[in-house]
Amino acid sequence: MTTVTLYRPVGTQELKLIEASGWKAFPPRLPEQPIFYPVTNEAYAAQIARDWNAVHNDDKRGYVTRFAISADFLAGFDKKVVGGREHEEYWIPAEDLPLFNDAIEGQIEVVSTYVGGERFGLDGEQYEYARRLAYEASHGAWAGNSKVVADSRAFLEGRISEAAEQRRLITDLLKLAAEDPSHEWEAPTLTGYPTSYAVAALNKINETHA
Repeated sequence: MTTVTLYRPVGTQELKLIEASGWKAFPPRLPEQPIFYPVTNEAYAAQIARDWNAVHNDDKRGYVTRFAISADFLAGFDKKVVGGREHEEYWIPAEDLPLFNDAIEGQIEVVSTYVGGERFGLDGEQYEYARRLAYEASHGAWAGNSKVVADSRAFLEGRISEAAEQRRLITDLLKLAAEDPSHEWEAPTLTGYPTSYAVAALNKINETHA
């Protein structure tokens, strides 16, 4: 049977219900939830899990699940793009969810976990600044440092879920912006923040994790 891989960002309560099913099914929708929304790519699912579930859920946790489903079954539903081209999802009416679950091949698995509130000692503005450095690195800045470029891209796509690895990357980016003489002009030009801002952020993260 030909299958298609889909993803679904979930909170802790939904994950517990998935586990209770033997990792075989998603729980029924609530009356005020007429549509079930699986998405077509991990990056989009990670964005929702990180920026919504891990921010707004009471326990500040979000998870990305992955599963395979019958391509023949899925062919009966249209893809929807809601925003950027990577924001692609299927809209499954709630009444079709039992059939959707029956079409799942194998088990639903958790591929990444996000915990809200982890900013490694940085305040909100400093953390967003570090993410901006990652964005610039993934789009050509510091091209000579291939590991930072690759890790920045993976970080922004939600493929680095371990806190220690995220902190290492953010520290490396702040060091490039704050300490490397060959790049000290680059971060201010790209981000609009002076080098001293990068220095302060780097000191903050080092103090927190000394």
